[in-house]
Amino acid sequence: MKNVVIVTSSFNEQDSVTHITKNIIAAYKKIPNIFLTISNISRILLSPSSIQNLDFIIIVHPMVLIDPSLKLLIEKTNEVKTSLIFYIFGDYVRKSSFYVRLNDCLIGKKVLFFAASECYQVLIGKSLISKSNCQLCPFPIKQQTFNIKKNSRSTFRKNHGLVKKDFALIYTGRISPQKNILLLIDTFNNLKKTLESTVNLKLFIFGNVDEFEMPTFYEKKFKPGEYFQLLQSSIKNDDDVKIFPRINHQHLKKAYAGSDLFISLSIYHDEDFGYSPIEALCSGVPVVLTNWGGYRDLQNQNAKDKMIQHVDLEYSECTLILNEKEIQEKITSSIINKRISKSTSRKMKTKYSLDNISNQYAKFLVEPIEPFHGFHEEFISLSLLMLNDNYPALELYEHFYQSFWKNKI
Repeated sequence: MKNVVIVTSSFNEQDSVTHITKNIIAAYKKIPNIFLTISNISRILLSPSSIQNLDFIIIVHPMVLIDPSLKLLIEKTNEVKTSLIFYIFGDYVRKSSFYVRLNDCLIGKKVLFFAASECYQVLIGKSLISKSNCQLCPFPIKQQTFNIKKNSRSTFRKNHGLVKKDFALIYTGRISPQKNILLLIDTFNNLKKTLESTVNLKLFIFGNVDEFEMPTFYEKKFKPGEYFQLLQSSIKNDDDVKIFPRINHQHLKKAYAGSDLFISLSIYHDEDFGYSPIEALCSGVPVVLTNWGGYRDLQNQNAKDKMIQHVDLEYSECTLILNEKEIQEKITSSIINKRISKSTSRKMKTKYSLDNISNQYAKFLVEPIEPFHGFHEEFISLSLLMLNDNYPALELYEHFYQSFWKNKI
């Protein structure tokens, strides 16, 4: 029987991080024949002898990385017996200095990094001397959380005054320049004028305004408060665009159920997975997404019924350009093919279910894990630039991030 400890944190970051962490833990609890403990670093360090008997130490919450005791915990592990697994969220580059500081104590240990999408697996692989220390494993979703509910749909639409002619678009997540919300609203308003004789477009945005500043390579920079002011101006006297604060999953699943299309034009440079689009698809709702980052993993699924459509982008001179006409065409296509798909809901809920992902975890617990050989020099250089809030050179950015927009690397 494997002796496994999951190291998590009581700190809250974003709601999605907390939710994903809980789902990962729930998936591990489904694995038979393991002795599983959920703990924090401080409690584990109180029993040095038990650390030596651990088969796996699994780091599932990104806030654990900032704990200075993590390095001490790793140093105390049994190099022969214990394997270390790190779950990587969309913060690998942003928190790169925290990983790099662990370089010396990780070398020689059995280490595995889990990436939630193919593009992020490529990125992480480029940061490591040995790519075999990184494997692909998507985040799990509880099947009962997001699904097709007729009552939820009618309730949401009634509460928001929607009639049969109304076609409701929904976006959920951070309201940020990185998520391209201003372009979304502008595109929506232009399309609304074009289609006003045939359909009434409505846009619902659920999330909190986020102006957090960091080196993000290409997004337009705003002065403090400027983005919020532009956001308010963009929806002034516009009854067809509604912005609501972040809501819990009980209310969120009703919002998905009552909507006709999920849309995200995100160009966030660490769009590692795409939890919100998958939530929408599990609810049977079609999606329009940028062909960027973790969103690209959905490219080849359900191509025939157009439940998943991608908007291409052009990358040039560290700038990302989206074609507004193409965005409008994708939305119009969804209006024409208006449908809520039970088959898509079933497929997505099965693929990302706790049971399916739990089985993947179980396989990794019995397969050999290679010793860690260290981080590449380029990644160490990148981490130093990020730590000092400096913008990396274009060639360094392209080296790590080209998997976010290129099919073959």
